[in-house]
Amino acid sequence: MLELWNLLSVGLFDALLGWLLVFPRWIALVVVGLATAALLTLARKWTTNQDRLARAAADLRRLKALGRAAKDAHDADAVQRCNLTKGQVRWITLRAEGRPLLAVLLPVALLATWAFERLAYYPPAAGETITVVAYVVAGDNNEPARSAENDLMHLVGKPGLRARNGWVQLVQTRTSEPSIWQRLVAFVTFREAPRPDPNVSAVWQLQADANAQPYPLVFRWNEHTFQRELLIGQRIYSPVTAASPIEPPVQVVTNVGLRDVRLLGIPGLGAWLPAWLVGYLLVTIPFVFVLKRVLGVY
Repeated sequence: MLELWNLLSVGLFDALLGWLLVFPRWIALVVVGLATAALLTLARKWTTNQDRLARAAADLRRLKALGRAAKDAHDADAVQRCNLTKGQVRWITLRAEGRPLLAVLLPVALLATWAFERLAYYPPAAGETITVVAYVVAGDNNEPARSAENDLMHLVGKPGLRARNGWVQLVQTRTSEPSIWQRLVAFVTFREAPRPDPNVSAVWQLQADANAQPYPLVFRWNEHTFQRELLIGQRIYSPVTAASPIEPPVQVVTNVGLRDVRLLGIPGLGAWLPAWLVGYLLVTIPFVFVLKRVLGVY
């Protein structure tokens, strides 16, 4: 189901927005953010009773002024009445939020999926050094498969593809540093910074010539063979992560180290808030308020 969703979103928005991939990725990210803000604003204008919301906004401004006057006069009863009435008016505006959200839920979800598949990373250029890591994991929680330590893993050479550190690599224990998000949470909660996570993996440093077709990366480990694809020198990039089942519960997860797209150099906050999404939100959210004011949308 998830694969079908990805195919639908990528196919649809490649036809509508694929031309953006000609430009630098940050420009495409800004355009997509502005388009999302316009969609959110227009959906609110078309799906809500703007006259009622305008009158509610005017009522709230009036009630706020009356509340201040009542406080200055030390009239507790009047303050309470104002607060009660404001709550009733706010409930009217809150009920109006449902229709716009329902109207934009599907198109925004499709657009965000396309942005992740096309705008989250810079496509690797010809001759660029790319780190490819094969993690050997086991169990439902993808714990490091210790039984694979000190095994050899072979990446099969292909014309146009070069391994700077050799085609055969040792599978060994390494550590991954905590994400910015994990460190931020630890700092805010006054806790000790999390320790690096261990993993069992083999690492290659690859370079390749530009190719219109993806390079098949064929891995061999013991008696197992598995593969994934790597695009070089194109406007799009291959999926960053690919999982290859070996023998239950063991699988190998391969990761291609692509450079993430950062708006104004702002980094992401871990896997749940990557850099492209931070930039997307920084464009979309403020522009929604600007558009609402310019178009007079409540």
